[in-house]
Amino acid sequence: MFSSLKVISRRIAGHTTLAISALVTALALTAAPTQAAPITYAYQGVVDTSSGGAAFSAFIGQTATMEYTFDDTSLDANSDPNVGSYALSSISLTIGSNVWSLAGGSNGIADVGSDVYEVTIGSAVLFPGPTVGGASATFAFMTFIDSTATALSSDNLPTTQPDPADFNSTTIGLDFGGTGNLRVNGLITIADTEVPEPGSLIIFGFGLAGLGYIRRRRTA
Repeated sequence: MFSSLKVISRRIAGHTTLAISALVTALALTAAPTQAAPITYAYQGVVDTSSGGAAFSAFIGQTATMEYTFDDTSLDANSDPNVGSYALSSISLTIGSNVWSLAGGSNGIADVGSDVYEVTIGSAVLFPGPTVGGASATFAFMTFIDSTATALSSDNLPTTQPDPADFNSTTIGLDFGGTGNLRVNGLITIADTEVPEPGSLIIFGFGLAGLGYIRRRRTA
């Protein structure tokens, strides 16, 4: 009898835990939609052009990845209805094992127009990272141009990652003042490095909790 009561209480506890988990998950997923959420996009290609000598040409053939983060409530800083300018919370460019990056504050700008999608970190500040040929990086950019002006429907910051295949000109670049530069002028694709949304993480966490409960039932 005591054994039966123990099994019943375990089942009740288990069902209660799963019910609470489901309730908390539902509340998390129906949270206020106006709360800012970080969105990370990334693109990659292979360095195929350089200038500045041997130190720069050594990067030819290496994979370059441009990654940047903004929040989904970013405001347009440009009053022109055909151009949108949005501050980024972080931006980085990785080439091979070398990383140039900035994080925190408004470190980059995503400019969106009827036929241009551009992400830049300007020459007003150095772009921290390794030196090449004794020079520091001063400007990084990614520019997509669509001559048909159909790739973008407005000057809003896209919350769905733009596809490079929708543009007829795509470039990722890194400049080192007047010393040299590195370019990706060939095929650019979406890099698979998007960050899971908080709701997805919550679901994943409670999924693990449920698996843990099932495992304990089987081994009891």
